[in-house]
Amino acid sequence: GSFAKDTDFEDEIVIDETSNTLGGLPFLKKKVANTRVSPKQIISRQGLPGLINPQDELEKRSELENKSVNRQDAYLSDSVDAKILALMKQVEKLTNERNELRKDIDIKSGEIAIVRSKYEKTALEFERELLAARKLNDEKLEQQQRILEAARISEQNAITERDFIKRDLVEESNRVRQLSRIKETENKQVISITASNEKFRTHGDGFDGDQPQSTSQSKLSPFELASRITNSPNRSIKRKRKTVQIQTENLSIMGHCEPINTSFSENRHIAHETDERQLRSLKGDEWFDFMGSMLDHRVDEKHLRTIQELGKYSLPSTPKQTFQTSLLAKIPELRVTECMKDFPTYFCETLISMWIKCIDEEYLKPIYLFVDMLTVALEMKTSSLAPHIINSLVPIAQRTSDFIAIPRFQSQPTDKYDQYIDLSACMSLLYIASLGCISKLEDITRFWKLMRWDFVLLMLSTNQSLTDYDLILRLISTSIMTDSLGAIPGGEKQQLQAGWIIDRLTYPLSEHPCMPMSTKRFDTAKINQVRIKILRIMISMVSRSLYASKTLATHPHAIGRVICLISDEIDELYDYQSRSRESTQIINMATRLLYYLVTRHQSLIDMQQILANIHGGYHKYLLSLSRLNFSEEDLVLESGIDTDIASYALELLELVVTPAEGDAIQSAFTS
Repeated sequence: GSFAKDTDFEDEIVIDETSNTLGGLPFLKKKVANTRVSPKQIISRQGLPGLINPQDELEKRSELENKSVNRQDAYLSDSVDAKILALMKQVEKLTNERNELRKDIDIKSGEIAIVRSKYEKTALEFERELLAARKLNDEKLEQQQRILEAARISEQNAITERDFIKRDLVEESNRVRQLSRIKETENKQVISITASNEKFRTHGDGFDGDQPQSTSQSKLSPFELASRITNSPNRSIKRKRKTVQIQTENLSIMGHCEPINTSFSENRHIAHETDERQLRSLKGDEWFDFMGSMLDHRVDEKHLRTIQELGKYSLPSTPKQTFQTSLLAKIPELRVTECMKDFPTYFCETLISMWIKCIDEEYLKPIYLFVDMLTVALEMKTSSLAPHIINSLVPIAQRTSDFIAIPRFQSQPTDKYDQYIDLSACMSLLYIASLGCISKLEDITRFWKLMRWDFVLLMLSTNQSLTDYDLILRLISTSIMTDSLGAIPGGEKQQLQAGWIIDRLTYPLSEHPCMPMSTKRFDTAKINQVRIKILRIMISMVSRSLYASKTLATHPHAIGRVICLISDEIDELYDYQSRSRESTQIINMATRLLYYLVTRHQSLIDMQQILANIHGGYHKYLLSLSRLNFSEEDLVLESGIDTDIASYALELLELVVTPAEGDAIQSAFTS
């Protein structure tokens, strides 16, 4: 009671002895920064009689916990130190290994650098040697191509001259046999010559028969008219003079009227003079052959002679003057004795001038007569006539062809002109003219300068007929020269039109076009024949002209279309198609062409880009070449593939596949 009285308590503290929880005691809470000593603190420090001091109890427990924690910390510290030591040893070991590896890498890097420098040096030397070898090979190839071109031209000239010589030899043999028969007949005869009692006829022509020929030209045939114009009989209708008649005429001229007996030697001398006179008369037979052929010419059995057919036509501007009259009036203007060799050129130029007038006045009816007659003239004198008339012939032939070629190119009907203009005949005329010029480089160059590049592209359209398409392919084959292909317009257009020609030329290789004015496709056999002809021209480009070969190799679609063609034909070959012979021929030609293009112009060809432009191109290329590489001769389907094709396919494969891919392909085909 005195304690409670003497002590001033601000708060009343009640201790629950039944509770073991110490959390509610004030001295277990966070210390307050205030330094003022409260009654609670006094109680906690001095304690109360009969009560447990919580702080002592807490300290005891804290000491026990600290000892346990210290023991655990000491144990953990020892284990951590051991692990650290082990890790340090491992790090040191790894560091040493790393240093060793760095040393090895430095050594290897030095060796690699040495090898790389040697490789680069060797590669540069090899590249230089390769470029020098390629340059040398290109020069040799160009030289060989020039030699080959000269040899081909010489061969063509020799063939042409041989044909002419053969024909001349046959004609001369016939003439010699005829003269021999005349001599034998004259030597066997015993001739008694008497003077003629008849008055000498000043109009006699030396033929059998007593009556003179009619002088009316209207009653003469065209063949007889030619003979009358030149004052000489035509070879096909002339008769051989009899010795008696010749002697009689000579004696009559001399004025002898009494019988004269001649000796046998005199008769032989007279016969010899007769033979010389006959030989001199035969010198103009070549001219008579040409003139006779022109005047006897007819288009077919249903038509009259062309010279007579021309009498039915006249220009709208001069309706009273027929073409027959104009042509016959031109013939006497040429003096035969002086210009006999120039007469075919003069005659053909006359026909061409009439043809040009018809086109200028759009009078198309008689054009087929001019075309047919000029074709015969060029067939008779191809190399001697063509170079002299192409300046006027080539432009008008193209102008005439445009009436049919342009509407066909635009898929429009041509019924309006078909009855008057034969496009195939015009193309044949151009082709024969090109053959006549091919023997001389300047002539064939002039021919292709006269050709229009757009006309060539028109005719290369698949809308043209197969006959006309075949003729333009033949015509293009004469344009393959050292520095040009196709028409020669000059300037930048020269290279462009060559690329356009190749684009049109290679289109049917990978496509199956439709027939003109129809949705029906061409027959497979016919299109295969067209493809074979196209491949022949392309092979000719590669072998004859470096310019054409490079243009073909750098074209963005040409090689890709050849690859597609090989792939398609191999598929048809293994599909048991009946046209296996055509397929194998196409495969052989196309593979050779592809091989020569890729190997000869490897630096110019980006095969990856070419294959990327084809749908599934890379797989088609690998599969096609792999099939050809592993083809076997003893199999029925592959029996037509040439033996060298497999080696070509292998070389082409090695250029595009890695060794690992090559092993995979080999295992796929040999397993």
